[in-house]
Amino acid sequence: MDTNGSESGKQTHADILAAGISPLAVPNFVPQPVRGRIEERLIRLRRYPQRATFFVFPALFLTITVGAESSTPATTVTAMGTFVIPWVLGSVFGLNPLGDDGPALPVTILALPASTYVRSIAVPAVLFGLPLLTIWTIGGGLIAGLPFSTWAGFEGVGIVLTGFAAVFAPAVGLHIPQYNSMRVGGRSTLVLPSWFALAIETVVLGIMSAVGQIFVTQTFLVTVISQLLHTPSVLIQLLGIGIWLLAAAAITAEVYSNAVRVVSQLTIE
Repeated sequence: MDTNGSESGKQTHADILAAGISPLAVPNFVPQPVRGRIEERLIRLRRYPQRATFFVFPALFLTITVGAESSTPATTVTAMGTFVIPWVLGSVFGLNPLGDDGPALPVTILALPASTYVRSIAVPAVLFGLPLLTIWTIGGGLIAGLPFSTWAGFEGVGIVLTGFAAVFAPAVGLHIPQYNSMRVGGRSTLVLPSWFALAIETVVLGIMSAVGQIFVTQTFLVTVISQLLHTPSVLIQLLGIGIWLLAAAAITAEVYSNAVRVVSQLTIE
């Protein structure tokens, strides 16, 4: 048995995948075969960038429109990043995993354990979402002149929601797959997520983002609650953040387990 030849073949395949996504790169700490699957998905996205622009353009339009209508546009745009970035990346990478794999789905399902398959869908949103989120919140915080505690709070909400969206989107998409293609921009024919799955993701992420920001930024609602309960607003704020974090963690763990279970029960006919 030619072990060296086999190892050489694997290395060559890895080099081809890495070159295919350059100048982007998947960090070496991401283990194989998850890293290889992520690189394959990025290559597919590079070939068909409309998969991303389908979500990016509406998100930017919404952000700019809401920001322009606000009395504090820079602060509003910074806050919206905690929703927009997780929503876009969750949708692009995870909202229709079965449809995205297309004809390769049977081979992929047979070749990978269910947990590996789910991680390969979820990890890209985290890998690329966290740097984008940090740039967005720091840049927006500097432009808006926000105190450190405020933009750090936005960053914290965004980090939690990025991890949440990375797992929640695939869990929804696995239950509501879309295999039929549609024409985008009058030229390209793509398989995109179902509108129902997109609506569920949008509503849930919107609620999670709003609740997180209510407590992190100590809004008027926090003050009202503290007055009604005759409790210091800081305590209400900390309690709210704690409950929000526990809820996010519990839902993430549950939907991840559910996604793995769905994939493990898939059958090839």
